[in-house]
Amino acid sequence: MNIVRARSLVLAGSAGVLVMASYVGVTFTHDGLAPGERLSLERCGPTHLAGRVVHVTLNDRSMVMLAATVMSPSLSVSPTSVPSGTVTFVATNVGAMRHSLSVWPVPSDANASELARLVSSSPSLAQASSSCGEGPGGGIAPGQSSWVSLTLARGTYVLVGDGHGVKSSAMTRELRVS
Repeated sequence: MNIVRARSLVLAGSAGVLVMASYVGVTFTHDGLAPGERLSLERCGPTHLAGRVVHVTLNDRSMVMLAATVMSPSLSVSPTSVPSGTVTFVATNVGAMRHSLSVWPVPSDANASELARLVSSSPSLAQASSSCGEGPGGGIAPGQSSWVSLTLARGTYVLVGDGHGVKSSAMTRELRVS
């Protein structure tokens, strides 16, 4: 193979990779946004955070694989352990759908099936789901945050995110309070 043909193949392959990356990037952020609407993180949040702050990121990445859209929701928490007392949860939606965050106490003797029942059948301690606001609301819009402050005793708490009323194990994390 001559050098000119090799360079042509490399250039064609590079162009193909760029086109595919652009397509994947668009599908990650397009689902749930109106035509022409762009995802941008707004500067909204509490001006004064009470106690320890726990940052929660809600995401609903999606991608097209073999002509089907596959959802890959996620929830990340930082830090995952705090001392007892006042805790403020700041939930930021970096996905394309509306999301909410709920907090439940975990009984010390609960197993996985009891935890699932607890989350589906009992009210949470608190919810952050008001776009650019505190407490419950209509869901955190893409690119916005919501927050809620609680006084937490020692124990384990489960943080659950949802999108369009769908809860996923991928959007569940534990917070330990010492």
